[in-house]
Amino acid sequence: MNLKLVLFYILFFMTAFIFFVFLSFPGKKVAAYLSGAVTKPDAMVQVTMDDADLYPPLRLDLDKIRFALGPDITINPASFGVSLSPLVFFENEKSISFQSKLFQGTIHGRLKFTHLDPLATSAAHIIFSEIKTAPFIYKTTLADITLSCEINGEYIFSGLENGKKQGHGTFFFRNVSAVMENSLFNRLNLPAVDFSQIEAGYEQTGNTLTITNCIAKGSIVHIKLTGDIHLGFPLNESRLDLTGLVLPESPYLAAFANNAAIRSAAKNISKDGIKFGISGTLMQPKIGI
Repeated sequence: MNLKLVLFYILFFMTAFIFFVFLSFPGKKVAAYLSGAVTKPDAMVQVTMDDADLYPPLRLDLDKIRFALGPDITINPASFGVSLSPLVFFENEKSISFQSKLFQGTIHGRLKFTHLDPLATSAAHIIFSEIKTAPFIYKTTLADITLSCEINGEYIFSGLENGKKQGHGTFFFRNVSAVMENSLFNRLNLPAVDFSQIEAGYEQTGNTLTITNCIAKGSIVHIKLTGDIHLGFPLNESRLDLTGLVLPESPYLAAFANNAAIRSAAKNISKDGIKFGISGTLMQPKIGI
């Protein structure tokens, strides 16, 4: 038989086989398997999806994927795609990349696994770009705050040490607006608090995030914050143990200094600032001066 004809038949059958694989891909079964593989009963994040579509060379688009951070908090990305190397099933440490569109921004990164069944993450690098939060109300003991901002940053998970997760990262919050009601700022007749940028660096050990430095620069006040967030499930039950410092800008020093409660707690505001603490939970934070 002519060699060219043999090669043609081989190419034809390979093409037909690949076409059949993509055409008959069991998307719903794969989605159900992935949902079960990435979600453990005690996991802080519960993941579900409806379907999965396979595209060449080896990319999965996950349809209607949902991330539940508790009974009241669900994140629904506009899209979520996973790309795999053809060698992923033969490598000792599996590696995949992903990209997702969320709140007019993107989240992308790379994950590494020691094995796929059950799924065990050994390393991760996740990058957040231009995530825009819609205005949402955050209630505290000092004020009801309507927050909005743009989020950029990264998270690096470096594995386990002594059985505890280890990681670190940095986040940048830009164009931060905090419109307050029933707050100290209202009583001082100050305008809405805004920050051009908030930079926060953190380290993770187990289920504890340590805020190593957090600096917020605004037109009215600067704020510095450090301390621990003890992650819990649901996420809004995470416990807070934070301390901070408020440094008013010069034009607003008098407004703070003339308040009796602040004056009794902070003797020299221009030099030492106003110290405060945050305790309680993410859902019900308690702020004290």
